[in-house]
Amino acid sequence: MRVNQLVVVVPVPGPGMDDAAVRTEVWQQVSAFLLQYLGKRYVRFEPATLAWNQKVEQPFGVILGRSDPALFLYLYAMGKKFQDEAIQFHLDGFLKNMEVDQTLEHGRVLFCSMSVKGDGENLKPHLMWHLSMMKGELLPDCALYYLREKQAHATEDLDEKVLSHLDRYALCAVSLVMEERT
Repeated sequence: MRVNQLVVVVPVPGPGMDDAAVRTEVWQQVSAFLLQYLGKRYVRFEPATLAWNQKVEQPFGVILGRSDPALFLYLYAMGKKFQDEAIQFHLDGFLKNMEVDQTLEHGRVLFCSMSVKGDGENLKPHLMWHLSMMKGELLPDCALYYLREKQAHATEDLDEKVLSHLDRYALCAVSLVMEERT
């Protein structure tokens, strides 16, 4: 069984709710979102009790920025790190299946014409991964997802918004369980 870790960034609902009510509301939102991919991208999901070597003891795996900023920041940073590694993995897989035919420099811009090596079958999974990320699809190895924005990759503005206002956000740490390939 293979397990991928995911942290879902969720705005904290309503001011004045106690931590338990916020955690319940965040878990309901995240689980409703994850249900649409159940059986398609993973066989089950559950609140993480361990995410990237960090114990998660909060109910439903929900870490509130206002209550536990250190854990919030650690898991957010780890989600970004693992997402960057997944992006690089799929970019490398894409590029190793491409051949640069010709380059042309125009000022400071480099233009390349490229062709696919072989039949392109090895290229498809990496290309589809990147296209899915751009569409805002949840992918099991994306590691970080912004629920309100419906996207896996943050713009600099969104990243700054979350990091500047931890008290307004929660992270839901989730384990996505994949079927073992036979």
